Amino acid sequence: MAPARKGGEKKKGCSAINKVVTREYTINIHKRIHGVGFKKHGRPAPPMKGQLRRKAQREKFARRVVLLSQEMDAGLQAWQLRQQEKLQEERKQKNALKPKGTSLQRE
Repeated sequence: MAPARKGGEKKKGCSAINKVVTREYTINIHKRIHGVGFKKHGRPAPPMKGQLRRKAQREKFARRVVLLSQEMDAGLQAWQLRQQEKLQEERKQKNALKPKGTSLQRE
């Protein structure tokens, strides 16, 4: 312990205001020296709240992915159908009957 003062008086305890001022001063010095403050203790929200929010975001994203893949499949099928129709038209033109006789001589 601290040695007794002259005259036999004991050292008085610190006041609460003095402690608060000293702590604020210490925190301020710490911030200036290290660039960071002291961490706050305790959680800002229950842990389940963040998990529920992330789960909802994942579900929303999954729905969008499913819709996009369905649209891509539909577009691919439509393109394939157009290609098949185009080939059929080309085959019809190729296999069409050609005029013979007088109409051939006129050209």
